[in-house]
Amino acid sequence: MLVCFRAENFRSICDPIELNLRPAPRLRNHKSHVVQPIKSNLDLKVLKTSLIYGANASGKSNIVKAIDFVQNLITSSKASDEKIDFTPFKVTKTPKESASFYIEFTIDSFHLALTFEVNKDRILYERLSYIEKNREKIIYERKSDKDFHEFNSDIITDSETLNFISALSKYAPENTSIINFVSQNGKIQKDLPQNFTSYLRAAFFYFKYCLVIVFPNSRYGGLTDDVQDGTINSYTANIKDFDTGIDSLNIEKVESSLFSPSLINKIKKEIEILDQPIKFENNFREYTATKNGDEIDIHEIILKHKDIHGNQFDFSTSEESDGTVRLLDLIPVLSNSEALKNVLKPTFIVDEFDRSLHPNLSKLFLEKFLSTDTHAGQFIVTTHQSELLDLKLIRRDEIWFAQKEWNQSTSLYSLNDYSTRHDKDIRSAYLNGLFGAIPIVERTSNE
Repeated sequence: MLVCFRAENFRSICDPIELNLRPAPRLRNHKSHVVQPIKSNLDLKVLKTSLIYGANASGKSNIVKAIDFVQNLITSSKASDEKIDFTPFKVTKTPKESASFYIEFTIDSFHLALTFEVNKDRILYERLSYIEKNREKIIYERKSDKDFHEFNSDIITDSETLNFISALSKYAPENTSIINFVSQNGKIQKDLPQNFTSYLRAAFFYFKYCLVIVFPNSRYGGLTDDVQDGTINSYTANIKDFDTGIDSLNIEKVESSLFSPSLINKIKKEIEILDQPIKFENNFREYTATKNGDEIDIHEIILKHKDIHGNQFDFSTSEESDGTVRLLDLIPVLSNSEALKNVLKPTFIVDEFDRSLHPNLSKLFLEKFLSTDTHAGQFIVTTHQSELLDLKLIRRDEIWFAQKEWNQSTSLYSLNDYSTRHDKDIRSAYLNGLFGAIPIVERTSNE
């Protein structure tokens, strides 16, 4: 689960911003929204939900993109000569060349913190730490530039092993994280101490499988796995509650012979590059392609509707409304599978949560998530949906505001920074500009 995230000099983010998921100590309402991600650590608690509000162009999406940038840097392998693709803050006469990030998270029994600084050519600084009882142990720390390299570790005491890993990190690709380099190479792992590699594998697993980022045009790509493990059944039960007319949904295999050889070859190459299932469109229908040995399996999601006589009719996603398709992308958040509750505890981050959704459905969705088992994971969203600003629904420390400052940079702050009455109408106060983070517009008068 996500505990804290910080970023500096990334897109509209100039000075450091921080999204902290630790609960405010004095708030007592909605206690079920506070969870304990590690059973053995009674002191660590995090919030299930965060809602980020702000005007258009305030930088809400750039906060999500910053987290996505970190995820890609950890999970995606790069060619040794490939540039690190990021855009620094540009509205300044003295631009900085490097960006900095800090992300603190939990997975299974691990409480980890990753810090790094990058420019377009290399990772300048990288540190992975293990946090226990508010004390931090450095798993590894790598500093490097063209003429300098240094590697440190608090958990490796044998000098010979430390020298070996230091040399390994020196000759690892400069644009690749040590987490990625070690976790993706089984041969290297065999030569390293297990107490060292276990931390790296846990961090890689979190970014690869437990951090799920949904952008406005993202499509869910894990449908085949969901059919195999039965998760798809919980999706069917949930989608019925949103008045979409869908009676059930299913995944059907489609023969690859129905597609042109050139398209199949293109899909194979894309799967090899991304090393994950992909979505593609053909003749206005959407499909999921997964690797199966040297071949690929292609599936299509089929949405089943019934008429008043009980007759069933098949629809593709292309025949559904944008709102229904958006719900399908978000329904995995509401999954009650044992894997999610007991092991993964995923963090879902959704940019423009309310896109194509009626306000009543957005509120229902959030209510359903908050009523699920406390170990189901986290739900962090950017939104304009003011109807969700209801302290009967969410806590003050779950509400955040992204503000565009005078220099065009993004600042981020919490509603809990304001001293307002507990019974105040937060929605009206926000729309009237009390907390900032709204567009400043000139209104025309009709006299």
